[in-house]
Amino acid sequence: MVMKSNKSIVILGSLNAKEEDRNLCKEDLRSVQLISRDGNCQVNFFNDFGSLGISSLAWSTDDEAKLIFTTGSNLYCLNLETQSVSELAIPDLRDIHEIVYVKSNLYIANTGYDEIICYSPEKHEVISRISLSKFRALTSNNNINNIEENKKDTFHCNQFFKGLEGDDYALVHNVSGKQGLRRIADKIIKMQGNGGVINLTKNEPIVLDLKGPHTARILNEEIWICDSGNSMIKIYNNLWKKTEEIRTRGWGRGAVFDLESDTYFVGISALRKRYLSQIISQIDGNVNLSKNYVQEISISKRVETHLHEIESIEQINNVYLLSEYQVERLKILA
Repeated sequence: MVMKSNKSIVILGSLNAKEEDRNLCKEDLRSVQLISRDGNCQVNFFNDFGSLGISSLAWSTDDEAKLIFTTGSNLYCLNLETQSVSELAIPDLRDIHEIVYVKSNLYIANTGYDEIICYSPEKHEVISRISLSKFRALTSNNNINNIEENKKDTFHCNQFFKGLEGDDYALVHNVSGKQGLRRIADKIIKMQGNGGVINLTKNEPIVLDLKGPHTARILNEEIWICDSGNSMIKIYNNLWKKTEEIRTRGWGRGAVFDLESDTYFVGISALRKRYLSQIISQIDGNVNLSKNYVQEISISKRVETHLHEIESIEQINNVYLLSEYQVERLKILA
């Protein structure tokens, strides 16, 4: 993989959650990989953590030596100086997606329980748990609740982030709190379509008609969100009006801006067979849908500049820029 950026990015990947979707076994998984101009470096230190792989990383700007990482069901702190690992004692975690530091606190998208957890690593205590259940009542009488044949209760809350105005937001697959389901042959397929955000500060659900959204990232006065099921990046202003869209090569999840190289790095996961009929018509030609990629997009021109294949994972969970110090310490663990 050859990058024009002189920085390194870290790619987090995993096995697919459902066994019928898997082609790799855990022994072949390399869930943390460093990508730079020098090539791909697999960080084998993480190979034994979790049953599926690593889903997210976070670190405080005050102490970049301590990396928080999650397997989806557990949270750990890795000290890059001592190479020691300790587990964060937080009860009732399930299917964690994004974790992020905001000032001195860690915010956890505890997706399996549809809640946002605010945790203080300094005090080793949970500050608050914000359940999204109350927002189901706000939308239960709206048309957005009438999705498809069968339904189950879930927002699929997968990220906490600060909006352009400073409000707290949750990114969700289902603003109504109802996941549509459809049976095709012997397969149960999730139906996407009313994804968006919930303003936790103002208690306001905002439907954006996204299909399986992931990875809200803010650049200047814009919010970029992976509209994963539609193979797009949707760009919004501070009023949540869509201003632009960019085609991606498939299911986007995990992304990071590198302003120095004018590049937006976006993870593109291999297409699962169950969803082939839903998405194949939306993908441009000459790309192998059974492979994982990092797609490089010019921030200024809004077009693809490079496409890089990523091996030894089944889905890309996250993409980050690391400091030179963090990269060098992780290489020691490779």
